[in-house]
Amino acid sequence: MHLPGQTPLIDLLFFRILGLLAKNTVISLSFTQYLVVAGRQVCRTDWSMAVQFTEFFCQNERASQRETDSSSVGTPFRHP
Repeated sequence: MHLPGQTPLIDLLFFRILGLLAKNTVISLSFTQYLVVAGRQVCRTDWSMAVQFTEFFCQNERASQRETDSSSVGTPFRHP
């Protein structure tokens, strides 16, 4: 059992859910940032962790877009 403000399991679950959403939907950078801010409010996530996650997620998303479909290099986060 953790004290309020110390919820690593909830943080991990939130980020895992966000990752699953990102794989199955087209997500813009601003919407991703909105989700991270919302997650911080719900989970009391450390802000630096939220920022690092956002940057990490966006870099991975761009890389995976390039690997799966070379025609989407100019327009990441969009599908034909």
